[in-house]
Amino acid sequence: MTRGPFTKVSALGIEEQRVNIIVQLQPSAAQQALIGEGYRVDASILVSAQDGALLVPAAALLRDGAQWSVFVLQDGRARRRAVEVRERNAELAWVKDGVTPGERVLLYPSASLADGHRVQVRARG
Repeated sequence: MTRGPFTKVSALGIEEQRVNIIVQLQPSAAQQALIGEGYRVDASILVSAQDGALLVPAAALLRDGAQWSVFVLQDGRARRRAVEVRERNAELAWVKDGVTPGERVLLYPSASLADGHRVQVRARG
């Protein structure tokens, strides 16, 4: 059994830190009767918190060697920016440097997208 955190790579190639947890339930006799075979516990564990953190969707992050980068929308063009990622999960990343509040980042950028390419914003839906 693993005793500490371990890294798992998702099907999309995203490295995720994982940790096994042990849950000990202490149900009453009445509650025990309701717990059937295959009972499952979903848990959320807060591992980091930072007031005023600038968050961007993890879907905007690109690997650039050992660094991370994002594309921001600037005057109708994609501009690649190196960013310093402090913490992240599957949905959001805390970005320390590289983007400023209010800038729009491009989600799921194509591998063929390059700095300076003209981009068109599509409505969500």
